[in-house]
Amino acid sequence: MSQIITSFSYDPVRSGFDSNLWRTVSGAPAVLPTGRLVFDNGTGVTGSAVHYADFVKGDVTFNVNVPTVPAGGDLRLFGVATPDGTSYIRFSVGTTGTFFYAQASNGTTSTSVAVTWDSTWTAANIDFRIIWEAGRATFHINGTKVATISDDSVPYGPLSLSVSDNSTSPMSFGTINVRGTQSY
Repeated sequence: MSQIITSFSYDPVRSGFDSNLWRTVSGAPAVLPTGRLVFDNGTGVTGSAVHYADFVKGDVTFNVNVPTVPAGGDLRLFGVATPDGTSYIRFSVGTTGTFFYAQASNGTTSTSVAVTWDSTWTAANIDFRIIWEAGRATFHINGTKVATISDDSVPYGPLSLSVSDNSTSPMSFGTINVRGTQSY
């Protein structure tokens, strides 16, 4: 039996916020006049959505603009996850302590790797990339590897694109690309 490898791209300039592609979990996702997608309206009410496509493994790149330096009180999550959010591979921005993490969870075991925030990532359109392989997830920012998780916390799948933002200065998304996924 051969594996079918596929790729897809989501561009909010072309697609807007398409409810046929995304399930709104909370909030009111919208497309800004700049053509970038936001999930939180900045009132501190969580905005979140899960993409309907399920896939196993692959290379996922989110073009994200985080408008402020990560700080406590804000919680921004983006990556791939199960619809209930119990299993995931993601970036976590604005939690406690270090404020920026690469994370994985198989629903039972979780791993968080602290990543030092670079000030050049603030208020800029930056590519955040996750390469998901069997038992391993590597995290890259603008082409530089910043973390690797290779333990039992890395889920097998299937997972979907997942975004959650609870901040007073919402992050925005440009193109989201998934390359080399084993199912779609």
